Amino acid sequence: MSQPSKPRLRPIAALRAVRKLMRNGEDTQQVFLLIEGLRGKTTLRQFARFRQTEIGRAVLGENRRLLDRLSDRASLAALPAGTLGRGYYDFMAAEDLSAEGLVEMSKITRPPASDDVTQTGLKGFAVIAVYAARKIARSRPDQPVRRAVVEGYRHGRSAGWLPGADWEALLDQPVEAIRARFAVKPPTYYRTIMAALRRPADHARAVYADPSVQPSS
Repeated sequence: MSQPSKPRLRPIAALRAVRKLMRNGEDTQQVFLLIEGLRGKTTLRQFARFRQTEIGRAVLGENRRLLDRLSDRASLAALPAGTLGRGYYDFMAAEDLSAEGLVEMSKITRPPASDDVTQTGLKGFAVIAVYAARKIARSRPDQPVRRAVVEGYRHGRSAGWLPGADWEALLDQPVEAIRARFAVKPPTYYRTIMAALRRPADHARAVYADPSVQPSS
């Protein structure tokens, strides 16, 4: 029987994935290839820590799958506004995404692993954030894109350990309560950017709905 290979960094594969993703932002599979290329031992360390927690032992012992709950769109849509599950549902619906679709796109060739490991590619996400911020900042120089990324990094560093949370149980909880529980600070620059991006769209909808509303000069 072949032995699982030791996790290692694959910078060339990661760079190739970044370039493809920057050329085509819809090629979501490159995200997973990038994460895999920069995964290293991060996943194994996170999994070992998770396995030592009470929630981790329960999740692994019961063979829980968060995907099952996230795929129940009717249940998520029925949750009150302001809850984590309802916010997740609204975002996925607005972006025309699905949990199953993301899982399907994540099916890439990777070395066999000895454990049922949940991927946590911190380095890969960081690279994606940096490259995406650079690209967006060029197209929207009037917005604090880079500051938003730095702020997100700092907030992530100061927050509690999110991989160890019981996410199935938290889906019906208010987002603000979860923020307080895990010391997740609300974003400032991100909300500023999103508000600025929504204004032209809101104005266009108003013009379309009411012909008497004239575009400003």
